[in-house]
Amino acid sequence: MTESFATGLGFSRVMFKQNTGVLDRAIRLVIGIALLVISLVGLEAMDGNIWGIITAVVGLLFLATVASGLCPIYRLFGISSKKCQKG
Repeated sequence: MTESFATGLGFSRVMFKQNTGVLDRAIRLVIGIALLVISLVGLEAMDGNIWGIITAVVGLLFLATVASGLCPIYRLFGISSKKCQKG
């Protein structure tokens, strides 16, 4: 029932296919954590510094792509760093 509902809304399983590989996700994890640390410690995002807030948001976006395995920019250009599984 939920799959029919999702299909009716225009969603499909292909739409959410992961397109980032292990190395790509590891690099994004390091960059995302570094950006968050820089934004909170160095740029004082908690004090309302606009550059600190922007840096924190970018860091969170990197971490979101790590958690989901999906990069919208890769999807837009048809890129995938995930190795194909032979089966």
